[in-house]
Amino acid sequence: MRGLAAVTRREVSALFGTPLAWLLLAVLLLVNGLMVHFFLWNFEGNVTATLEFAMGVYPVFWVVLAIVPPILTMNMLAGEARSGTMEYLQTAPITDGAIVTGKFLAATLFMAVLWSSFILYGFLFGLLGTTPDWGPLLGGYIGLVLTSGFFCSVGIFASSSVDHPVPAVLIGFVCNLLLLSLPGLIGLLPPGGEMLETALELGDVRSHFDKSFSIGILDSGPIAFFLATTGLFLFLAARLLELKRWW
Repeated sequence: MRGLAAVTRREVSALFGTPLAWLLLAVLLLVNGLMVHFFLWNFEGNVTATLEFAMGVYPVFWVVLAIVPPILTMNMLAGEARSGTMEYLQTAPITDGAIVTGKFLAATLFMAVLWSSFILYGFLFGLLGTTPDWGPLLGGYIGLVLTSGFFCSVGIFASSSVDHPVPAVLIGFVCNLLLLSLPGLIGLLPPGGEMLETALELGDVRSHFDKSFSIGILDSGPIAFFLATTGLFLFLAARLLELKRWW
């Protein structure tokens, strides 16, 4: 895709050049540190259990994924449309796919930096004499990045659907909540809804994460799920940008 590298560099510089991004990063790193400290105390020094619980089991992790990606992506397309800079971007020799993908990569990189704190904790615990099980730790980190990328793609799609950051973040947040609430809908299905139940189970983000990454297994099924769904939302966002050229 033409211009992908240029868009990615531009978005990374813009993202890490804003006080909001650094404030978010500082707050979330503090939350991560407090969680690790709390779980380490509760698990009586078991660093492997501590990191596994902090990386996906504890609900705070999923709350972060529901809230932070829409905040990161709300200005990436909706903000450009509101300020009028999207017109200049779309008239440059850059494809719509490159615009969407470059912005997505910048948001996912931010989340990857955030979750890398768990890798740092693993090294620190090792230096202090208690080495964690690196299989679940590295598998969990890969899962965190893939899952974050999925929610960032939802945020990019939400940002492409409107021309103002506020509705973009609200749409992204609501979509994320609905996606995380899919398992709860299964119990509400009437008898005979086996096909819908299967569809809801296939779309269960937490289940795909828990059955593979959190136990250190890189199963091709969950990886394919996150890559495919992420690609779908990015494709839809690119098509919305293309449609806006004619609005």
